[in-house]
Amino acid sequence: MIVGIVAANKLKYSPYVFYYVNILKELNLEYEIIVPKRNKSVEDICVKNTHEFTWEDEKSSIINYIRYCRDVKKYSIKKFDFMIILTTNIAVFSNGWLRKYFNNKYIVDIRDYTYENNRLFYMLEKRAVCHAALRVISSKKFQVFLPQSEYLVCHNNTWPDERKDSLSNCNRKRIVIGYVGAVAYKEQCIRLMNLVQADARFEFHIYGDGVAQKELKKYAEEMKCNRIKFFGRYVPEEKKHIINKIDILFNAYGNPLVDYALSNKLYDALYFGKPVLNSPNTYMSEMCGPLSYEIDFENVDSLDELSKWYDNMEKNVMEEYSRKQYSNIIEEYKITKNKIKHTLINIKENS
Repeated sequence: MIVGIVAANKLKYSPYVFYYVNILKELNLEYEIIVPKRNKSVEDICVKNTHEFTWEDEKSSIINYIRYCRDVKKYSIKKFDFMIILTTNIAVFSNGWLRKYFNNKYIVDIRDYTYENNRLFYMLEKRAVCHAALRVISSKKFQVFLPQSEYLVCHNNTWPDERKDSLSNCNRKRIVIGYVGAVAYKEQCIRLMNLVQADARFEFHIYGDGVAQKELKKYAEEMKCNRIKFFGRYVPEEKKHIINKIDILFNAYGNPLVDYALSNKLYDALYFGKPVLNSPNTYMSEMCGPLSYEIDFENVDSLDELSKWYDNMEKNVMEEYSRKQYSNIIEEYKITKNKIKHTLINIKENS
């Protein structure tokens, strides 16, 4: 039995591919990864069993998706026994041949809100979802906008299953808010930078690189505020040390499209017992519970109120919540993994 994993971007931007790779390795199943040649200026991760198809960045996404999914179809229908489709757009543009050649023999993995408000897109998505063996989502709240069906939740957590004691709060003169990860959400970062500039009790540290890094760095230099600092790209092994130097994790992205999403900051917060700065009325804030502080950038007193909240945090309550919620997430993760393994084993035995 050979399994095809189809991604919508380079492996560097598709880390969830390796979740499935590890499962297939555990089951001793052959597999191949299919990726588009996107973002040619970006160096990708080199992994064996990877096949690339043409993607012309200068052309429209629709044209590229149509051609890419057509090439994937030609390559896959006589080669693979089972397909793992990442993410929604690939499933939508491939729904016809998936239903014809892999009916009930593929997984659809959904990681974000896309074009569910478009009637045609939603109809094609519904077809792809209904004929899949399994439907995997990274946030339970995605069911609000997805076609009605049975979904499994696969969290993006990369920390060990066993949670250790929380890191101690940093005893410094200032409260350090830290952005850790791919640097985006320029508008929200600028709003926080403006608040931090006006309040000497805070620092804003940015770890990582991304599409908004250069503009944010230039903006910070013009502000001439030495409490806003950029540390650039980091390797995964450094992340624990970075979080240890931060008092509050930044996750106030503000975009309505991420209202239902769960970012990696959730798992960082729960694993280390760290408070998180979130946008109001988001699923992230709900899941973070007592660790969450919902910031209103329109309120000029936001950081004053945040400072008071931080100084009066109920650490025992936060620690207990972190432990229980993290345990629930690990359990949900295991249930999904076991269901995927069981499905693959059944397909293998019946093929």
